[in-house]
Amino acid sequence: MFSEARLFTGPGRFQRFLLLVAALVFCLAILNRHQLSNGFSILAGDRYDAVIMATILEHWLHVFSGDAIWSQVSYFYPYTRTIANTDAYFLVGAAYVPFRLLGLDPFLSSEAAGAIIKSTGFIGTYFLCRKFFSFSFFWALLAAMLFTLSNGMTIHGQRLQLATVAFAPIMAMLLWSALEAFLEDDLPKFRRAGMGAGVFFGAWCMTCFYMAWFFTFLFSAFALVMLVKGGRVGLASLGHRLLASWSSVILVLAVAGLSLLPFVYAFLPKSQEVGVRLYETVFANTIPVENILQVGTDNLLFGRFYNAILSAVSPDYSPRGEYYNTGFSLVLFALFVFGCVRCLTQARRQKADIVLHSLVIATLVTWSLALNIDGFSAWYLVYRYFPGAKALNVIAAYQILLALPVVVVAVKYLSTQHNGRPLLLLLSALLIAGEINEPYLNLDRQAELARIALPNAPPESCRAFYVSGWEEQGRDEFPEVVKSTYAHNVTAMLVAQFARIPTINGIASFNPPDWNFGYPARKDYDERVRAYAERHHVAGLCKLDLNSKQWSAAK
Repeated sequence: MFSEARLFTGPGRFQRFLLLVAALVFCLAILNRHQLSNGFSILAGDRYDAVIMATILEHWLHVFSGDAIWSQVSYFYPYTRTIANTDAYFLVGAAYVPFRLLGLDPFLSSEAAGAIIKSTGFIGTYFLCRKFFSFSFFWALLAAMLFTLSNGMTIHGQRLQLATVAFAPIMAMLLWSALEAFLEDDLPKFRRAGMGAGVFFGAWCMTCFYMAWFFTFLFSAFALVMLVKGGRVGLASLGHRLLASWSSVILVLAVAGLSLLPFVYAFLPKSQEVGVRLYETVFANTIPVENILQVGTDNLLFGRFYNAILSAVSPDYSPRGEYYNTGFSLVLFALFVFGCVRCLTQARRQKADIVLHSLVIATLVTWSLALNIDGFSAWYLVYRYFPGAKALNVIAAYQILLALPVVVVAVKYLSTQHNGRPLLLLLSALLIAGEINEPYLNLDRQAELARIALPNAPPESCRAFYVSGWEEQGRDEFPEVVKSTYAHNVTAMLVAQFARIPTINGIASFNPPDWNFGYPARKDYDERVRAYAERHHVAGLCKLDLNSKQWSAAK
């Protein structure tokens, strides 16, 4: 464990602080270099997913202002608990609200919230490596930079819910602090850290279930390895401590349970409504072995190089799925492998760092379960037996979470090498360069603000509304089926936040069972809307023509 009295005491305190700030600024500048160069006119994402995200974040602005029910977003009216139709973005919303209150528009505020989330991950990784893995200052700084810039997270940087992988270091520190205090019989500290972990985990689930679940999956494996390594003596000691401290344990578990209640209240009925994922669809999103190193062609250093190798050695391979590119750079992965070998072999000969050793085993085991090898995957065992696994679809996104242990193990190994400072600096620079990619920037901020601008307020008689289609869909790479289902629906969702009346339109990860609001140019669109309104007894329904921005009574 890290035994220095304080992080910034003694010589170099101010210099270290400046280096820490400079490294964070450097990472944020790399991640946002295109937005900085274009004056934040073209932003991360596109006119579909980015607008959905802005809608939910705007909803939290109204919730924190006391003007909205937290579980009820203003789309899919009159369905309830619609916050659960997709990720809820709660903690992202908490970062978003101050920027909206300062007068930034929803899209700039989303970008700023993303910077806050990524900064949290940077700082959390730095302190995790310093305090719990005994890294020196510069190696902890390198680990924080690599995790913040990690290819899998930044190449999907437009999805801020996935960027909450940045919370993993904080959650890890809270849990380990609680466990350490428990074993040392420091019950006040155990209660503080344990309750903090419970509250934070509940908030994380209400932000992005995927990342919170992936962390739970990895941590469960880690805890199991720790228990096995403790042996009978360790289990007996743990049992004795549980009996002696039962009231504190119950208090921590009760706080954790209460913190999960909002998530359960919103998401459990929705999961029962839509059902679980079929394993056949889940299996299609497991990780082919080739994708361990698949950083995507947008990775500037290794993307084209690795795919050229693949085309030669595995000509039948073809990337598939949105998350095919969550892999690791060749250099980082090689150092991770060397670090795993060193950690495991040392553990056989001497008393090793139990935390790092357990983390290596948990990482390798859980990662192997997610792999797809020649059409076979052991993920079925996870799907079948691990709680909550049947709600997941994109298993490949697990590699985004695995960036944390991969970076920790790789940098720990690199820190033990004595190859001379120039070579270590060169390797460090190569590691950082290997994480830089071309982000997905396709959101024209001014054009999107114009789409949601309302010159006239809705008539007083309007209690809910629906929208027409766009006469001009715009030119982009999306097929017509996507434009005809997303374009008008996402605009309606964000308009509802500004007009302050709900819309029956909307689109999300899970649409209501009788959702039928695609293809608005077809002649039967108004009839489909009318049938829905009658079925759900929607009164005071109006129509907004998106092209003329005129309101009218529903026909």
